[in-house]
Amino acid sequence: PRPTRAECSDVANAVYDGTDAVMLSGESANSPYFEAAVHIMSKTVANAEQSRNYNVLFQSVRNSIVKTYGGLSVGESVASSAVKTSIDMG
Repeated sequence: PRPTRAECSDVANAVYDGTDAVMLSGESANSPYFEAAVHIMSKTVANAEQSRNYNVLFQSVRNSIVKTYGGLSVGESVASSAVKTSIDMG
């Protein structure tokens, strides 16, 4: 069995929306093919994550905050540095 285009789109859109985790539906989790479903879902998530340019997204969010509020708070500066380090490390 193969997932439908809608099922794959739902998983990819969840990644694009910034979801921290995805899970199988009860129906898929209880099917005899749950391992294959997890494998396909994992590949879909990985492809969706690779298609995003997180550096551009990070810069646009950071620039918007600086423009709106005139700068970053201490907490935002620390978080911003952590995100930038993660992006730089790949």
